[in-house]
Amino acid sequence: MIMKHLFTKILLAMLMGMVGTNVLAYDVAEKNAAGITIYYNYINNGTELEVVGGFDGIFYAGKIVVPEKVAGLSVTALGNAAFAYSNDLISVIIPSSVTSIGLMAFSFCSKLEDIYCYAETAPEINSMAFEDSQQQGITLHVPKDFVSAYEDESSWNGFKDIVPIIIGDANKDGYVNGYDICDIVNYVMDEETDNDFSFDNADVKVDNQINAADIVLLINKINGTKFYLIGDHNSWDMTDKTYAFTKLDDGKTWEITIPSEGAGCFKIAPESAYDHQDGTFWSYLLCAEYDQHTGLHGIMQQGDIMAAWLLNTEGATSYTIRIVPSEMTYQIIPQ
Repeated sequence: MIMKHLFTKILLAMLMGMVGTNVLAYDVAEKNAAGITIYYNYINNGTELEVVGGFDGIFYAGKIVVPEKVAGLSVTALGNAAFAYSNDLISVIIPSSVTSIGLMAFSFCSKLEDIYCYAETAPEINSMAFEDSQQQGITLHVPKDFVSAYEDESSWNGFKDIVPIIIGDANKDGYVNGYDICDIVNYVMDEETDNDFSFDNADVKVDNQINAADIVLLINKINGTKFYLIGDHNSWDMTDKTYAFTKLDDGKTWEITIPSEGAGCFKIAPESAYDHQDGTFWSYLLCAEYDQHTGLHGIMQQGDIMAAWLLNTEGATSYTIRIVPSEMTYQIIPQ
């Protein structure tokens, strides 16, 4: 271990010495969303970018968020010594676009505590990306569904701990739903949030900031799941998930056809409105309502439930219901 430590230092010194007077050698310099400048070199014939640092006399500090794209090009690599000798570096967020991490990428980062990697496939990482036992003091955060994939990779299982990231799960209850939107709104408005509020999970945009952009992205994430006609359309059964809407080819319209059994009241709910703990959809939220006099009205919030009244159209044997949640529009077609 001592020999490896010595070898790493000698190698880094030699490589930095080879840079000579060619300090701050890079192809692209761009500020991230937090206003911190990150430096890149072109790779793969100029079609992609890699983060550069230590070998080029560049050092980073604080919390660094590496963006997925810069100047229209994907950031696919952390180059050799990308963050080496960044003694004041605390955490690094690696985007899902990164597929490789180079030699000594994190060597001699004495204050590095957390690495967030959003890649669903563990990036190829050089066996000497870290200095000696340094990796054992760092917590790795990865998407919830891919924790085991990282644990199975020998070069990724040497961290202090591997913690799941559930993007959007601001209150850390294991689900992404309207409660999380409420907590993020409260955070942005400097109001009280859930005691277990997670900044990392609430940072949906993954830019180390929490603002209106995260709220919009989370709403879109929730609306992009599934929608159900709750129970049969003449009841208020809040547990039945029998009647599922089908997403149409335009990517935003959902449709369902149900038999006509007279005029009735029904509710439309997204999957996010389902309470997995008690097995029911939320029934106490502010609803949007439809009737023949006023049409659809109300405010959809918290991924809430739309309530609607079916018209008793004479001769109709079924109804086709189409909704566009992102636009708050509906269409009910008697057949």
